[in-house]
Amino acid sequence: MCIRDRLRHELVRHLRAQAPGLEVWWGRSDPMRTGSPLSLLGQVVRDASGVQPTDPLEPRRRRLAERVAARVAGAEALWVAELLGEIADVPFLDDASPALRAARRDPRVLSDELGAAWEALVDGASAIGPLVVVLEDLQWADPATIRVIGQSMERLEHRPWLVVALARPEVHDAFPRLWEGRALQEIRLKPLTRRAGERLTREALGERATPEAIERIAARFEGNAFYLEELIRAVADGHEELPDTVLGMVQARLSSLDAGTRRALRAASIFGERFCESGAVALLGAAAPQPSWVAALVEREIVTARGGATFAGERELAFRHTLLHEGAYATLTEVDRVLGHRLAAE
Repeated sequence: MCIRDRLRHELVRHLRAQAPGLEVWWGRSDPMRTGSPLSLLGQVVRDASGVQPTDPLEPRRRRLAERVAARVAGAEALWVAELLGEIADVPFLDDASPALRAARRDPRVLSDELGAAWEALVDGASAIGPLVVVLEDLQWADPATIRVIGQSMERLEHRPWLVVALARPEVHDAFPRLWEGRALQEIRLKPLTRRAGERLTREALGERATPEAIERIAARFEGNAFYLEELIRAVADGHEELPDTVLGMVQARLSSLDAGTRRALRAASIFGERFCESGAVALLGAAAPQPSWVAALVEREIVTARGGATFAGERELAFRHTLLHEGAYATLTEVDRVLGHRLAAE
């Protein structure tokens, strides 16, 4: 488990220990979908409903409707489920729903109704027990999600629910007046302490955590969790020379791959932090490497396989860290980027 996933697990464990019966809904922004309205909120709704994008449509509709009915009482439940289906990419048939058909014809009405449906879901869930909505990488969120979340904060401030938004500092550049006027508390995380780095090093290396190895890592990681993880991996692999910067570590990791795998990784980076294996292969054409390139990247922990795919029947993967994606993308020439994005769009 990488440090990021470990921290996420610890956060959920801590929250649930503080409030038995707590619900935690999770969503993470994708930099390639910043312009897709409500894409982040759609992830949260799917997580809250246990809906997987790769499941057949009818079971997704049924599961969403059941989860909504457990939180929203009365005849309103089906209407809320139909609207949330528009957000979560679980479209319901409108043959028997004149209201849904009418809303789809008027974008302004649909926008208002979608916000109301989200509020109904939060209202119902938080009436049963405390709720935490976690939003990762908020700096890449779509403006529509930011607006709907902000409105629900105001209208449901009496309910026992909390939004935990994680972001880089540039979130204030993307959203200068983020949730202004709300009960917002900003916590700027400090770098990891040397003591914390030493503890994580001992846990990760186990018997190989010699005093010399711990000192080598502690003297370099500069409070950066990703850099710490990469240094631990380098020591575990027996490397004597350790790069002095995060960028140097990323470059060293990528340069250690064979030429074909590096080429495939560059193609994958055009799609963003998440990509389908077939998409990268399509971009490479005749230059595609052997099928083992994916297994090699997963084994080296440069990419990870995702549990659910955006497109049915496709194998979806993700860069293990933003810096690995950025490092691979930075190696593309301007000509390759233009061509790659055109092919990716097709």
